[in-house]
Amino acid sequence: MIELKGIRKSFGTLEVLKGIDLCIGDSELVSIVGSSGAGKTTLLQIMGTLDAPTTGEVIIDGERVSMLCRTLCRHIHATRLPGASVPQPSATASLINLASSAL
Repeated sequence: MIELKGIRKSFGTLEVLKGIDLCIGDSELVSIVGSSGAGKTTLLQIMGTLDAPTTGEVIIDGERVSMLCRTLCRHIHATRLPGASVPQPSATASLINLASSAL
């Protein structure tokens, strides 16, 4: 399970994520949609431990990971979220592979 509590992310004075709360259960399939620049990729990078939120908590399988060191986050990404990626619209093959690995 991945849980987000009050996730905020800022780049300088630009706040791209403004208090996101989300809970995704095991085997649950979720789609994140929005316009260009809405923060979808930033949110997925935070969920996948590739980036840290400015504030808020990321909890994976009951473990609070948002404050862990970068090395440990990479380990969690590699062991608990294998195959997770942030596909871009032009990467159709990656999207298909990601979807099929989730099934």
